Formats: sequence, C-alpha cells, structure tokens
Amino acid sequence: MDNIEFIHFEEIDSTQTYAKQNVEKFKGKNIAIRADYQSHGRGQHDRKWESNKSKNIYVTYVLGFNQLQYISNIPLVTALVVLDTIKQYTTLQPQIKWPNDVFINDRKTCGILEESEFQDKLTLFIGIGVNIDKSPEYATNIESEYKQQIDDKEFYKSLSYRLIEYLQKLDTNGFQQFVEPLNQILYKRDQVCEFVHPKTDEVLYKGQLIGINDLGLLQIRQDDGLLITIQNDFALSQNHALVEKLPLLKVDANHPKNLISFMKGDPTEFGFKECQMTNAGYDIVRASISKSENHSYGPSCGTTQARQAILKHYDYNHNLTINDVIITAGVNQGLLYCLLGICDSGTNILVPEIGYPFFQNLAPTYGVQVRQYKLKSEKNWEIDIDSLNELIDEKTQFLFIINPSNPCGSVFSKNHIQEIINWAEDNKILLVADEVYHGMSFTDYTSFGQLANQGPIITLCGVEKILYVPGWQTAWMIFYDKNKLATQVKQCIQNLTQLWLHSNTFIMNSLDQLLDLVNNPAPLFKENHDKIINRINQIKGFKCIPAQGTIYVGVLVDLQFENDTEFALQLLKEENVQVMPLSWLGSDKYQGFRLLTIANHEIYEQLFERLAQFSMRYQKQ
Repeated sequence: MDNIEFIHFEEIDSTQTYAKQNVEKFKGKNIAIRADYQSHGRGQHDRKWESNKSKNIYVTYVLGFNQLQYISNIPLVTALVVLDTIKQYTTLQPQIKWPNDVFINDRKTCGILEESEFQDKLTLFIGIGVNIDKSPEYATNIESEYKQQIDDKEFYKSLSYRLIEYLQKLDTNGFQQFVEPLNQILYKRDQVCEFVHPKTDEVLYKGQLIGINDLGLLQIRQDDGLLITIQNDFALSQNHALVEKLPLLKVDANHPKNLISFMKGDPTEFGFKECQMTNAGYDIVRASISKSENHSYGPSCGTTQARQAILKHYDYNHNLTINDVIITAGVNQGLLYCLLGICDSGTNILVPEIGYPFFQNLAPTYGVQVRQYKLKSEKNWEIDIDSLNELIDEKTQFLFIINPSNPCGSVFSKNHIQEIINWAEDNKILLVADEVYHGMSFTDYTSFGQLANQGPIITLCGVEKILYVPGWQTAWMIFYDKNKLATQVKQCIQNLTQLWLHSNTFIMNSLDQLLDLVNNPAPLFKENHDKIINRINQIKGFKCIPAQGTIYVGVLVDLQFENDTEFALQLLKEENVQVMPLSWLGSDKYQGFRLLTIANHEIYEQLFERLAQFSMRYQKQ
C-alpha cells in the first residue's frame, strides 16, 4: 500500500468529482490527485470549498480499504494525519475540531471530505484541503500563523505517505489506538459548547465536551448531568452495525439468475408448512378481536391476562407473580429496556463475539462499553468462561446470552447453562438471556429460567419465532429473582414501559390459548440441516459448523477474498445469492455466512450448484 501514483492538474472543477468519474482505471492503485485551482471544490454537506491559485493543497486520494466497520472513523484519522504533518514542519499546536476539521488558534486551516463506494471492493475518496499560504477571512493558513514559509511539495509528499500509513494501521488494528491521541488534541475539550445543526444552525445540544469514545462518537455532559453521545451531523446514532451495512447487498432486479436470498431470519420466508400459524391460532385471534375490551389501552407492562398466560407456561415452579412479567412490543424492545434500565454511562456489558448485534453500536451511544466474550466453536459455541473472567470488572452490569443462537444455531446443554449461572452468581452479575428461539432444539432444551436459583436472571422471548408470526411483535420479559436483588432494576424498567406502552391488546389477550399451540419444529429442520452440512462440506473453500437447533447454520469461507463482506458482494453479483456475512453479526474473527435451514429442496439444490461453481473460480492459489 506504500506506492502512490501522483496526478497533477493546474486547474480542474473538482478533484473529488474527477476521482469518482475515473474510479475504474484507478482500482488496485493508490492515487493522489492534486490541483492548483478548483472551480467547484466540495466540502462536507455539499458546501463550496473555496480554492485560490496558491501553495494551498487541494487533493483527493483514491485508496482501497477493507474493514467496513471503521469507515466512519476515517475523517478523524485523516484529520490526525494533517495535524501531525503540520507539527512535522512547524512548531504550531493545531487541534482537531470534531469530526473532521483542523484548527489553528481557533480558526480553520483544513477541511476533509470522505466518500466511498463498494462494488467489487471498497474504495475511498478522501478529499483534503489544507491552507498553506492563503485562506478566506473566516479561516487561517499555516504560513501566516507560523510566520515562516513552508515547502508545499514536501508537505504534500509527507501528508500522502502518512495518510497511507495511518489508514493501514486503522484497517489492520482498529480505531481504538487513535482514541487517546485524538482526545489529547481535541478542540474545545472540557469546555462548554453549543452544537448546532450543520445546515440550519439550530442549537441541538449544549454541554461540556468530554471527548470521543471508542467508536469515534462525541460525548458531552449536559447541565443536568446527563452524558449523551452524538455522531456526525449531531444526530443520535441508534442504528446497530447490521442495519448500517444491509444496503450494501443490493439486489440487481435484472440479474439473469433467479434470486436466492437467505438474509432474513424470518421463519415464514420460504413458506415451509411447519412454519405457519395454525388455523386454530387464527381462530383464537379472530375471537379476541371481536371483543370490545381488547381494543383499549391496557397497563403499560401488559394486561393481567397476558402476564398470567406467561406465568402459566414459563414459571417453572418458581412461584412468580405477574409483577415479574413485562409484555413488550418485540424482544428488541425488551433488550432496549435492559440497556436503559440497568446501565449508566461509563459502565460495560458482556456480549458474545458472534450473535445478533443489538448492543454493539446502540450501547455506546449511551456511554456503555460493549465487551465481547469468546465462544468455543469447537464445543458447540459454548461460552469461554476464562474470557468472561478477563473482561469482568466492577463496572460490568450484565452478561448477555443468546440461546438458542442466531446465527450459529447452537443450543447450550443443561450442564453448560448451570456453569454460566454459577459463574454469574459467584461474580454477582445479572444475566440477560435472549431466548427468542425458545425450545427450538434438535434434542433436549433447557431455559435459563428453569435453572434460575439465587442470582437474578431476565429471560426474553416472544411469539415471533416460536409461533412463526414475527410481524405480530408481541414478546415478554420474565424476572427470575428469588432473593429480590434486582427489584430496583425491575422498577426502573416498569417505569420505562410508560414511554412506549405495550403490544396490541387483542394479541396479548390471546396468549393463554396461543401458547398452548407451541411445538418444537426443529427436528423437522434436521433433515435440511444434515443435507446442508453434507453437501456444502464437499465444496472446497466452505466448512459448515453443525448446529444443535434453530433455523440457522454457520458456514466458514476460505476463498480468494480479504473478508466475508467482499465474498458476499461478489457472490450476489455473480450468482444472485444473497447471504448474511458472519462478520456483520458481531466480530470479524469468523469469516463466513449464515444460512437458513427452512427452504425447500429445489432452492438448496440451486444453492449447492451455484456455490460449487463460484468456489471453482475463487480457489486460493
């Protein structure tokens, strides 16, 4: 990545526009496009970037990059590159104004515009404008501040190679290595600031600027003491990584091959006859709809009738009361309640290194650190207890577990669940268990609620997967807390329910009868599961890890791709097969994809043939 092809123009409309128009011929190279003058230079939010014929640097870099999760950090790292280059040639003390400007003595001297596109590979277009000897009235330049001349050609050369170096570090080792250096030179740090909308100048937030967190998001403390986290454009970031990446796998409607998509974790997607609500279930709901009392607001924690139905099926002889049950609009709402009701800013939670990534980006926006514990893929994805011991500290708020697992299809044994509960009780840690695939096991199944003993456990489940009606969005949280250790947590979450209320009333009041219809279809999927394992493991470059239940199986990929995102994009482009990369589900440690076990025979035969053909084209040399 060290070689750079330098391109120079005396005058051009925009180096950024030129770079994007010629991206095809620049692929696989490191390109630097500099102009002495730009007639239509662009900055952030399509603002005009003023450029004059001078020693100023107006340049766009076209570079390759691998790790999608760090794209949002590139403007900050690029600003650090400019700042360190200024310090190399002067004794000035520039600072970085989050998210992407370099300031000297309270005035802007550099602006950065980062754009990207993903076709076969990720390509960055990084535009940098550095005022060397001239600047508009509202800004400043290096020479006027330093009182000495700067060799702009040497500065440009050093800037270019430093950018390559820093981005290589980001791509290889992640963003955390830059957090402390950036906080040391952060403009206005520890001062009270107003944060305005970039287009309307409306004041959105006011508070003390604390610094940037491990995701590169800005943290400020308001007058009321509340620590809030903001992202670029000063909008609260509440989208997890999975949602941010989904648009990359865009389907070509004109592709010559029919689409095979395994993206949605929706048991109804393929029309599998065992993954449908029964006629008896529809009759139950119709009867509930016909009752006028089922069209009114109920208690914010759910109707008494609904909570009693949950106790009937999931009490496990613990003598729980309806006060131990909260009805939610989907399991995700329950997870959000756990985050808001249990965690304060500055605390941390433990989550699996691979699993549904609900907390990964959401928690940091509330100042909560996410720590990923290791799983043992060779032991049915069991939790590595030693990893938990390495991660836990006095600020750890809860251990988050997904069992049965999405995307691995793992189902913990009764002994392993007991081992996890024992660890939590020994370390006085609350357990939060996502059991949305409750009971979907090829063999015996044990809920965390069944083995709950001294320490508090919160389990979450819902009708969406166990009754094959994900669109109904009716779920529940159950507090198993024999010693009343989590009473305050439960009260806080009960208070939070008043913000969003509950699921719809007629579904809640159907639960008693609906839950009688629950059965375990997982053994029916075992035939598909075994077929997938057998056939895909015969294709060179793929390896399936056997599941113990659910509707998923994980497939590892070892082909000519730098990561599984690149693999998935190319597979979609060539074979019109759409799959979820495993790295999108928590960690880049496992490179592969998630496959569903609920399609029909014809779909799998097409899939196996396409994977085999694709594999032949991309074998490692």
